[in-house]
Amino acid sequence: MLRQAGHYARLYATHQPPRPDRIRADLARTSHEIRDRLNTMLGSLRLMVDGFIDTPAEQREWTQAAYRAAIDLLKSLEALEHQEL
Repeated sequence: MLRQAGHYARLYATHQPPRPDRIRADLARTSHEIRDRLNTMLGSLRLMVDGFIDTPAEQREWTQAAYRAAIDLLKSLEALEHQEL
């Protein structure tokens, strides 16, 4: 029989499955992070495609913004991949 205040109770308490409200909150946060980076990339690329970039310096600036957003997105996805459920 398990003792309520003993080792087994503490072990059980640390291995509880995640609650649905926590899962939804984590998913909403992760979704926001991913969408934010994607929107940055898409916005930067749309400016270039539509010809709103006037100088090579501006093109470099917007290309770097898209690249940084892609790197941040990759990091977010890697963190999600390694997150314990």
